[in-house]
Amino acid sequence: MESEAQKLTPAQHLLKEFGSYKDLADKLGMSYQTAFSFSFRKIPHKHIDKLIQLSEGRLTKEMLRPE
Repeated sequence: MESEAQKLTPAQHLLKEFGSYKDLADKLGMSYQTAFSFSFRKIPHKHIDKLIQLSEGRLTKEMLRPE
């Protein structure tokens, strides 16, 4: 049986952790549009480590890029 974390999409994990795409964009120093694009595109590899760091390890590479 899958856990709740496994059922969430990468975008849902981001919203659960950061609250909104605006907050996420502010923390990553990017535009809202770029952060929002994570909801329908894969999160670029170049942002994965920073997202894990900002979440203090609560997010994992497997959660953000399940491939």
